[in-house]
Amino acid sequence: MPSSPQIKFCISTCKAFAPHTIPVIIGSMIRWGVKTEEILIVNGGWEAEATSSYKGVEMLLVKQNSFEYTPLIEIVERQLWSDYWFLLHDTCTVGERFNSLVRQWPVEAPEKVAMKGTPSMSIGAYQMAYLMQHKDRLLAIKNFDLSREGLQKWKQWGVPNEDYMLWK
Repeated sequence: MPSSPQIKFCISTCKAFAPHTIPVIIGSMIRWGVKTEEILIVNGGWEAEATSSYKGVEMLLVKQNSFEYTPLIEIVERQLWSDYWFLLHDTCTVGERFNSLVRQWPVEAPEKVAMKGTPSMSIGAYQMAYLMQHKDRLLAIKNFDLSREGLQKWKQWGVPNEDYMLWK
């Protein structure tokens, strides 16, 4: 069996929810063996961009809030390299077997692997080359309208477009 590709984990959050959700997901990831340097938190909806951290995990504070796609957009724009990025929502927690299961990689090295069959809420692994190939699709949904109406518009867009980067 070929060696496993490098995989990093990106967590999508936003300014309003991060104080409540990030301690839970980061705590579970660290508890079950994910290294802090393998995790990136992308925190959307800020007035100014900055870099911060939480318990040794890098956190990008960004102006855009494109819901679960915020980290993928930042990854392609900044060209943050990893063979694969595993996208998680900030409301997730991981279990005892997560770290070992996610590293049991399919032999055929697919472009993307969903957490489960559709719908999977976009949670899954994305090959960096696949993300770069679809950079324009990601940038097309980059949202800077943080008004209630603007966020509601993109939330409504997301319902029929769930798994936009996985199955569409």
